[in-house]
Amino acid sequence: MAKEAMVSSKTPKEITLAQLEETEKGSVFVINMSPRGYRGEIMFSAPKLNGNGADVVRIAKSWIPQDLTLQVTKQQLMMSSEFRGTVNKGLIRLLNPKYAEQILALDDARAEAEKLANERNAARSILRTAQLNEERDEKEIEREKTPTQRRREENQRKAEEDVTARAMETQFEAFLNTLDGKNETEVMNALKGEGGFTRKELRQIKDRFGEFPRIVRWIEKRLEVEED
Repeated sequence: MAKEAMVSSKTPKEITLAQLEETEKGSVFVINMSPRGYRGEIMFSAPKLNGNGADVVRIAKSWIPQDLTLQVTKQQLMMSSEFRGTVNKGLIRLLNPKYAEQILALDDARAEAEKLANERNAARSILRTAQLNEERDEKEIEREKTPTQRRREENQRKAEEDVTARAMETQFEAFLNTLDGKNETEVMNALKGEGGFTRKELRQIKDRFGEFPRIVRWIEKRLEVEED
């Protein structure tokens, strides 16, 4: 009996996003359906569960089902508008897990899966090697620097910091100038809307607007909090 006969015609091939949402866990099998003339790897992002950044999901150029939960969690996929958009545009199809497993059990599919795994491993190896070489090159460059080069770089860094500090002081002074002639409430609202201030800036504000009791109390309270 041919291996193809193992794929049951009674098993539904595809599922919808709504059906996928009905189950909390499990694999998410997809097929790359990018247009034939532009067939290639499909990529989209899925937000990290901690809300800090996103993971990139890759779907290889291949005819076999690929389980996306090997790259990210199902919850991440459900949170990803790019994943939903990719499905809705028809670039990928969602497969019934049972049907996908039947396809992956075929000899040709196993050979294709092994090829994809080898390609992924080779890509990871190349990336690791490139990262190691980059780290090694940076260390070599740092070791080869002469004392004169290091002093020059340190002086340049300090000069850039001084320029930045002077620019910030100028901006702060310009901000204070915009408050001249305003009443206590207007000055208070402007200060609260501006955001954080350094301790030095808070003292300057206190010196400049010391005739306003509310502002003095507000500044003193801010200084006490920073000391704690």
